Amino acid sequence: RRRPHRSVPARGHLARRAGVGALLVALVGAVAVLPFAVRHGATWTSWLAGPARSRPSSALALRALGEAPQEGGEEQGEPPSRMVQRRQVYQALLPALAAPGIWAAASAPAAAELNSFIAGVRKQKTEDAKVRSIFNPDYYKKDLGNYNTDNLQDFFPTLFLVRRQFEAISDYLDNPPRGANLSDPVIYEILREQNRIAPTGQVRKEALRTKNWCKLNKVNAGKADLEYERLKRSLEDEDTHLLVCSRTSAVELGALRVTKRYVQDVLDSLDNFIGLLPEEEQNAGKTIAELRDLPPLAVLDLEEMKKKKNRFRTKMERAEEEKNAKAAEAELKRESELFAQDGKLSSPISGDKKDASTAAATEAAPPAMGMLAPEEPVADFAL
Repeated sequence: RRRPHRSVPARGHLARRAGVGALLVALVGAVAVLPFAVRHGATWTSWLAGPARSRPSSALALRALGEAPQEGGEEQGEPPSRMVQRRQVYQALLPALAAPGIWAAASAPAAAELNSFIAGVRKQKTEDAKVRSIFNPDYYKKDLGNYNTDNLQDFFPTLFLVRRQFEAISDYLDNPPRGANLSDPVIYEILREQNRIAPTGQVRKEALRTKNWCKLNKVNAGKADLEYERLKRSLEDEDTHLLVCSRTSAVELGALRVTKRYVQDVLDSLDNFIGLLPEEEQNAGKTIAELRDLPPLAVLDLEEMKKKKNRFRTKMERAEEEKNAKAAEAELKRESELFAQDGKLSSPISGDKKDASTAAATEAAPPAMGMLAPEEPVADFAL
């Protein structure tokens, strides 16, 4: 006969059974530990604190110092506590340790040796940091400067200074001063160099700090990334176009119009990026920027800049000529030494002798490979 189907116990019954099982296991463990605790100590508290292993050593230390250990609790017959014995040892050792000259005489040589060792290690680390190697990551660490974003007005006014400078560039291209020739590539080379000095040279860094400030303060955080990338792109496009114009012989009218458009793109991107911040911060930054001095454009003194560039180029050309002359002299000296070692010549050849010896060597030399003598018939390889 089939047995009747037994129902599965509910979750509540399972939980109660598990709780009863855990209680029984804890009870059995306590019963098993109880004889061990009674055998080793008087109470549960003293057993959990552990045996007093430091008491014999403390008593021996006090006896070595000439003092008898104080017995606490004579009526109860209990030994003194661990804290009391440690205090007694420290009080007994303190006068001896505080005696003048003991620490100085014992620690002076060790301290001097340790200081010299530390100084040597620091010096070696400084020297190793200068070695360029893939196993030396400290060599590739560069100081990125201050990127703190606590105070917005420490870096935000720089954007207004850059905007003023690009407005001056736009005015110069629209209304050039008398005698300025906008087809001269030197003008665009100087404008490109202007982008590498303050304040334009700092605009990327200060714009990044401004973007981070917007993220931390949750002020148009999503738009700040977009406008920051647009600002970088417009600066790169303007700089690249100035480089192309500076490498041409004469800048045409179409290239001038493109330059004006790139400068206007930088101004528009700066306006959009500045407009993301609150109005009170914009007013404060604009006021601070107006109080700062902006260096004039270098192209306004074009003739002086040309003279400086010519002097620099002349200096570089003179240095290059001296370098080539030294290289030619070293090569001639090396060839003369090789001739002398072979025993063919004992001294460098003069001009006439060198021409005569060269002609004689040419007449005696056999025809080179691929070149046939004129008296020999040319073979017809097609046959």
